[in-house]
Amino acid sequence: MDLVRTENLKVRFPLRGRAPFAPKKYVEAVNDVSIAIPRGQTYGLVGESGCGKSTLANALLGLQKPTSGHVYFDGQCLDTADRETFRALRRRMQMVFQDPFSALNPRFTVEKILQEPMKIRGGMTESEMRERVLDLLGMVGLSGEDLPRYPTDFSGGQRQRICIARAIALRPDFLVCDEPVSALDVSVHAQILNLLMDLQEQSGMTYLFISHNLAVVRDICADVGVMYLGMLMETGPADAVFSNPLHPYTRFLLSAVLDMNPESSRQPMLLKGEIPSPIDLPQGCAFCTRCPCATEQCRTVRPLLTEAESGHFAACHLLKKQEQG
Repeated sequence: MDLVRTENLKVRFPLRGRAPFAPKKYVEAVNDVSIAIPRGQTYGLVGESGCGKSTLANALLGLQKPTSGHVYFDGQCLDTADRETFRALRRRMQMVFQDPFSALNPRFTVEKILQEPMKIRGGMTESEMRERVLDLLGMVGLSGEDLPRYPTDFSGGQRQRICIARAIALRPDFLVCDEPVSALDVSVHAQILNLLMDLQEQSGMTYLFISHNLAVVRDICADVGVMYLGMLMETGPADAVFSNPLHPYTRFLLSAVLDMNPESSRQPMLLKGEIPSPIDLPQGCAFCTRCPCATEQCRTVRPLLTEAESGHFAACHLLKKQEQG
């Protein structure tokens, strides 16, 4: 059963500061995105910077109201739920931010940081909160000796462990990991990723994992979505997407991954053309201005996600032509 699901989700932001009678312009941050994240699994979201990944994550958490479409959490619609229902659902979702250096209040001790969500929710005594804090520190590889310390006393990897401990303090069902290791040294990447996987195995949490590191996404995610200019270009099981990429944009992203084999003859794809403005998207495929395979149909008709194999979808006109051929 899907824990998180979206239907034709759109999020757009109006541009301000224009002339009073000029036509309104909007930034199309998320454009007609439908995804489903099964309970207990990890869904990876990849794409270039500015493609709408974080905006989509905020909409899934209820932090950003959709312009249209719907977000469902455990079968309940977030954007139509009453205040009490929304608050109850919201407690079951948390987020691990990209930058642990700015995600923690430097004036709070570790104990206060981890107790804060418990105090906001209420219903726990001081002794219960302290016991829970000690359990959390043990789960993320820290100890009770760290309770009186401040965030500035820790390394980047240790701060991210504190962020993870705070995120799981209320035992959430859904955790959004927005580039959780990109701001850290390479030497601690594996430690944080292993910690997240261990926590998922222990608690059965569902993850949305946003990353530019395609190798990591392939290793830890069951399903993958590829975004470009607010739209899904391709989605499906991670093994299928990485072994048989259907969309030219997905192939471009994979060609940019560093190949550690010195004898490999693989050459990265070089794209020409300009990236369209999210204020004025092309009439057809959003990728047509850079795609080396673009046809006149690509420039005039927007492709829909088409299933090429079980659970594997791509939004490309070339896919239909290959099937017809």
